Amino acid sequence: MPTWPRFSLRTLIVVAVIFALLLGWMGIRYDRIRREEAIAVKLEQFGGSAAFRHRRIVQVSFSGDRFSPDALKYFGDLPLLERVSLIDTTVDDEALLSLAALIRLREVLVLNAPITDKGVARLKELPQLEKLWLAGTGISNEGLKHLTPIVSLKHLNLNGTEIGDDGMQHITPLRSLERLNVENTDLTVVGVSELIQAMPNARIEHSVEEPIP
Repeated sequence: MPTWPRFSLRTLIVVAVIFALLLGWMGIRYDRIRREEAIAVKLEQFGGSAAFRHRRIVQVSFSGDRFSPDALKYFGDLPLLERVSLIDTTVDDEALLSLAALIRLREVLVLNAPITDKGVARLKELPQLEKLWLAGTGISNEGLKHLTPIVSLKHLNLNGTEIGDDGMQHITPLRSLERLNVENTDLTVVGVSELIQAMPNARIEHSVEEPIP
């Protein structure tokens, strides 16, 4: 007759605990997946769309008139969110408060929205932010100081804002910056030239015709 291996009571208890923990983890993960799938449906009601990775939401996009700041209340249940896109929406300063707690965010794209310096101040709390669009917003020279602490920033788009030469003192310390768009702003020939000299490793996109070499 075959001899079956014998296990001590202690070993059996340890195996049982590990098995229970594994089942518990699987249950929690399944519950989170179902919850995020439900959130994706709700975001669609506000004109939004969600992109998934391994069945978890990592990207959310909104555009157009159907957007409501109420949609952002669901962001707190999306801990793996990495990218948020808000194009031609009514997102305001208070709504950006919902983004401040999303520490995994790497990209925030805001285009043509009533955002001011107060809202931009919320973004400095994002430790992994690499790409930021504030094109067509109300950010000012003074508001640019809130971007200086974001040392991880690589791409910055300020197209169509009223920033000028005086505000560049807050941008030049961003040594990780690889691409900067200041087209259709109040920057002058002198300002663009100084910016290019101060940031030789960054690609500066501007609309000044003849910057001083």
